[in-house]
Amino acid sequence: MGIAMARHTSNRDYTGYSRQNRILLACCGSLALLALLFVILMECWASSQKAAPEADDGQQPASATVSGSSGPESGGDQQAEPAAVSDSSSAEPEEDDGLHITIAVGGDIMAHVAVSECAYDSATDSYDFTPYFTYAGTWFQDADLAVANLETTFGGTVNGYPMFSSPDDLADSLKELGFDLLSTANNHCMDSRSDGLKRTIEVLDAAGIDHVGTYASQESFDENMGVVVEEVNGISIAFLDYTYGVNYMSVKEPYLVNRYNLTTSDESEAAMKLDTQKLDDELAYARSLGTDLIFVMMHWGTEHQTTQSSYQEELADYLIARGADAAPGGHSHVPQPMEYRTVTDVDGNEATGFVCYSLGNLISDMSKDNTYITAVLNLEVTKTEEGTAITGVSYEPLYLLNPSHDEIDTLVLMDVPAVLEAYEAGEKNPYLSEELCTELRASMATLREIFGEQWPVSSEQ
Repeated sequence: MGIAMARHTSNRDYTGYSRQNRILLACCGSLALLALLFVILMECWASSQKAAPEADDGQQPASATVSGSSGPESGGDQQAEPAAVSDSSSAEPEEDDGLHITIAVGGDIMAHVAVSECAYDSATDSYDFTPYFTYAGTWFQDADLAVANLETTFGGTVNGYPMFSSPDDLADSLKELGFDLLSTANNHCMDSRSDGLKRTIEVLDAAGIDHVGTYASQESFDENMGVVVEEVNGISIAFLDYTYGVNYMSVKEPYLVNRYNLTTSDESEAAMKLDTQKLDDELAYARSLGTDLIFVMMHWGTEHQTTQSSYQEELADYLIARGADAAPGGHSHVPQPMEYRTVTDVDGNEATGFVCYSLGNLISDMSKDNTYITAVLNLEVTKTEEGTAITGVSYEPLYLLNPSHDEIDTLVLMDVPAVLEAYEAGEKNPYLSEELCTELRASMATLREIFGEQWPVSSEQ
């Protein structure tokens, strides 16, 4: 019994050992197969990673599915097309068209009695000249640089012709209207004597308006030889300003006023002798500054003449030969022509400059023919690697309604094309009538005749 049991036990132990071995072997085989499959899969994955290009900054690799090439809308059976890879080496580089600025130039700002009287507000005991520009557009505000000729003084009093002095509020209004720089050398700059000239500079400084042409001291003139540099949007322009005379006023300190002619008792063109030494020295200094352009503001010519004189042309050529790229002028109180002039410069090279002999009056109360016709001169300046140049010239016709000419109780400066278009569209304007519209159209024709057919109207471009 015990032996049998022993055998039974022995037989039982042997049988269990064999079954375990078989199970163990089967498990080992399965594990080995799984390990082999794992190795093969890992090698395949590693190979695919080496073959696939890396995506830059989250962009899909070139083999990514093109949007819309498969899916329900396309049936889903079409194989995705590989995304196109751009060849940047064959793409043409974009042209660099350089830096651009716009310059708006206005005419003479006069100070007749009505100019100040119409701006007076008794409720505040102050003057506001901005309403004059209600219908004049925003050419000066929109320009990168706006300039004009200030033909009055801030002498601390309010006077009209012939000894102009305006309220200080005029400077604040001009700043609000967008003016950045005013030329101050003209035949009326001494109307309030030397003290008034210096006070004018103080008022302009307080208003934040730059100025060129008159100077409060010898030191302020010597600091830059009368040159003022304006830099706008990466483009620099040197400004100079000269007048033919000062209405025979006594100027004890020569630095006060920039004049282009030698002082004589006769200020007529026939008697003028050009101060070549002064012009040569100051233009040479302006060139030495290395600015992109040089503008010379000129107070010249004959009043009420719509054509320039031969003297103006000769003087323009002299300035261009010494570096002037543009010479905007005034004094005639009526528009005069615009043109490009080409000369041989002081180095023997060909030089071209743009000249506007006069824009007429921007603000005044004059009634003689064409004294109420004017324009905003709009200049486009472009700077590239090749250099800087005036690349666009156009003008916007303006018309000045005033008490002396139109028998109204205020001054109104009108952007002629704009107000005509608005009127024809049915918009109400308290100043317009069919009769005045006819006059406005005639004024545009007059400007076209004076300026020349080649210059486009700014709003029509």
